[in-house]
Amino acid sequence: MKRKPALGVALGGGGVRGFAHIGVLKVLSAEGITIDCISGTSMGGIVASLYACGQDASQLESIAKKVSKLGELAKLMDARITKLDHVFSSKALQEFFAEIVGSDVSFADLQIPLALCTVDFKKAEEVVLQSGALIPAVNATMGLPGIVEEVIIEGSTLVDGGSLNNVPADYVRTMGADVVVAVDVSPHITDTEYWKSQKMPGIASGYWRANAMMGAAITEAKLRKAKVDVLIHPDIGQDVATLGGFNQIEQVIAAGEKATWDIMPELKKQLKERFFFSKATIKPAKPMQL
Repeated sequence: MKRKPALGVALGGGGVRGFAHIGVLKVLSAEGITIDCISGTSMGGIVASLYACGQDASQLESIAKKVSKLGELAKLMDARITKLDHVFSSKALQEFFAEIVGSDVSFADLQIPLALCTVDFKKAEEVVLQSGALIPAVNATMGLPGIVEEVIIEGSTLVDGGSLNNVPADYVRTMGADVVVAVDVSPHITDTEYWKSQKMPGIASGYWRANAMMGAAITEAKLRKAKVDVLIHPDIGQDVATLGGFNQIEQVIAAGEKATWDIMPELKKQLKERFFFSKATIKPAKPMQL
């Protein structure tokens, strides 16, 4: 029996650059393309989670513009002066998301099956979150060490999953997606001008770029293993860094839109070609490793 192929979308981490995901979702929605399962890491995990809760692209854009304001960011900062190992507190972040989606929402309540990538910081292991309370899970996937306070879930210390799987396309593939779209918002590692534009001391810049090289290599290997059908890599401005560029959110979103329009013919071709033999059933990505 003919059926629509299941479409899985994986949204990568990238801080402010991750607002480009909103542009991607805007175009998919405008073209009437339904997402059957979604995954994400860090900022990609935040956007994926809100979208799975039923927030449409225009609502996501409003949230992005609100959080970009200095006053709103200040509300999320940790007021405990003696606490120097992070900037943003888990309590404030979870209260922020609770105001948007409700405090009691769980993965079981979502409109779209969702998988979030985190890392057990003590065991150095990748952990998939797909059940239980949603807000702590969102907090965990964005728990950038030194920036965002870590989250304890079932005894495990969970942080941002970007170090081991920055664009978790393998999750939606194992969830049963016939067609997999991956969105990588990280800067191109060979973009010399981008790295020159980062205002850092030489030693910090060199370390940051070397770290980015390792991350890019891991991401490329993961995407290849997941057999991604369509890769979207928005051309985001050189002055938009992971933790900077909040004043350019509109341009970042527009970059996501343009990149998605560019790949639209290929995506529609993939969806059309697989329409007649799709047998997928959406299921969990893989067992949690807590």
